Amino acid sequence: MLYNILKLLFQITFKYFFRKTFRLHAERLPESGPLVICANHPGAFLDPIVIAASTKRRIYFLAKAAVFKGAFAKWLLPKFNMIPVYRKQDDPTQMHKNDETFAKCYEHLLRGDAILIFPEGISITERKLKEIKTGAARIALGACAASGYKQDVKIACLGINYDDPHIFRQDVLLSYSEPISMLDYKSEHEADSFKAAQKVTDVIRERLESEVIHIEHEEADGITRMIERIYRAEIVGEKVHSAELKVRELEMIRNISMAVRHFLHNDRSRVTEVVSKMKSYFWKLDELGFSDKLVRAGRKAGSRYYYWLGELALILLGFPIFIYGALVNYVPFYTASFLSRKLVKQREFFGAIGAAAGMLFFLIWYILLIVLLRRFEFVWWIDLSIIATWIPSGLWAWYYMRSLYYISNRWKYISVFRSRKDLMSDITKQRREIIDEFKEIAEQLRSEGIIPPA
Repeated sequence: MLYNILKLLFQITFKYFFRKTFRLHAERLPESGPLVICANHPGAFLDPIVIAASTKRRIYFLAKAAVFKGAFAKWLLPKFNMIPVYRKQDDPTQMHKNDETFAKCYEHLLRGDAILIFPEGISITERKLKEIKTGAARIALGACAASGYKQDVKIACLGINYDDPHIFRQDVLLSYSEPISMLDYKSEHEADSFKAAQKVTDVIRERLESEVIHIEHEEADGITRMIERIYRAEIVGEKVHSAELKVRELEMIRNISMAVRHFLHNDRSRVTEVVSKMKSYFWKLDELGFSDKLVRAGRKAGSRYYYWLGELALILLGFPIFIYGALVNYVPFYTASFLSRKLVKQREFFGAIGAAAGMLFFLIWYILLIVLLRRFEFVWWIDLSIIATWIPSGLWAWYYMRSLYYISNRWKYISVFRSRKDLMSDITKQRREIIDEFKEIAEQLRSEGIIPPA
């Protein structure tokens, strides 16, 4: 009961916390039968909530035993389908209790349930997979063996790709691989259970790597991110509004990272040259307080009068709705954001705490507003009409502030462009040269087979 209520609340929360949630190849997730879901773990406890909220199946979660301390936690957490797992780094003396954990997992799986495991065993917001532990494979193979190999336990690998899990109104892509059947490893498991588990673990890693961005080295990731800032719109466009475009964006990042890795190993001087040009370009933008997006589109849009009229209409006509939306939603939004930033020390937990705190504070705040609204004794349809405006007006208030910030920056950009034409022409030219060099490098690497054809 508690699980279903919490799942519904988070489904509503994530509808607004994320700008878009894309699910790629969701049909690959088996709708019934024993299933182990293995996912990467970039967003702390935001990850299991996102997966559960986007999946029809009831899911049981393996969670580190440290969170089960205290009588209340031991009573409450199992009601949210959480199962304790004991990690060596937490307390090596408790590892023997994992026999009980495995038995509980077998029980759920042989009943046809789904269990979620993060085989990295740790959550760090990086674009790379950590070492994949063998626990998921051992549980899946063990459950299959416990059924006498009569039930086909499957492992579904799920890649979670956030734009940024810690910022409001970003995108997330959930990408599913083809499930792995444990019956395919029956003879190997009977012959040597350790080797079979290791083999399945290797497959899990391969499947997860194919569904996420995996950049091994920090230097390569930093350079890749810098190139993305300039090159993304050239490949994908300004906005991602479909799963296909999101996949195209991920493929672009993979290709850039492959190119960076290739030149770091074979021609570091070329990387140094390109990075130097990009740093010079971004340094000039930072000095002026501009973004690459403004350089790419600011003057072109600003030269058309209907853009100015449209923006003026947005500012004037949207202001009353902004005021209403801010009055209704500011208190819970600010409270959740403030407490998250003050209380959370590890960056990996910020998005999760922010979403959970936002859900709680908005729920309490809206209940208080409803109680206040009922004191005016309106008829029920007037009450519902007013309540229905609260969330849309809040989203509008957020959008209005973002738009106002961008419009003011773009007007500033146009003003600087007109007063310092030589400087802005130099920046525009520098950007064009960087883009042309990217295209030249891409063509070279495609011809050499380093990156796939466009």
